[in-house]
Amino acid sequence: MIGYLRGQVLEREPTRLLLDVQGVGYVVYVPLTLHATVGQALSLRIYTHVTDDQITLYGFEDDRQLRLFEHLLKVQGVGPRIGMSILSHMTPDEFVQIVRRRDARRLREIPGVGPKVSERIVVELAPMMERWSVAAEKAPSPTAASEGRFQEVIRALEVLGYSRREVEALVRDVLQQSPPDEPIEDVLRKVLRRKAAS
Repeated sequence: MIGYLRGQVLEREPTRLLLDVQGVGYVVYVPLTLHATVGQALSLRIYTHVTDDQITLYGFEDDRQLRLFEHLLKVQGVGPRIGMSILSHMTPDEFVQIVRRRDARRLREIPGVGPKVSERIVVELAPMMERWSVAAEKAPSPTAASEGRFQEVIRALEVLGYSRREVEALVRDVLQQSPPDEPIEDVLRKVLRRKAAS
């Protein structure tokens, strides 16, 4: 079982990368929030997901994010796709605070997380999250949340080859016209459509 990889990024997509580790290329699925560019040296904590017909690698920036992913997979109805979606839309500290507040509604704003799954996550993980330390005990402010969404979209566009300078104003404009809980993937599609039409 693979638990750690260190190598050079050969290819990069928003939620997937190809990592060259001493001449061997590993396909690793990563959260949307991971900042990595082609040619960059990168170290990842790895979760190896084994099924009857394939082995899939999921990569994380640190042990804290990996452990949250592992805890999420223990919740009935949560698979790797939902776990990665959750970690693509919030930081570990934000997740801990949301679960501590039993805020299932906030979890339902994440693509793929329905009412039953959000309630199970809160019920099953809240006692454990009480023991986790966080950087701040208050929820992020609307301004901080908006800035976080902006940075997520910018990082995804940089992965796709756009420079920050050429898309910054467009991203802010699209976000201002979009609902605050609209999935990042939908915002990204809007930006790309506007960019293609310009």
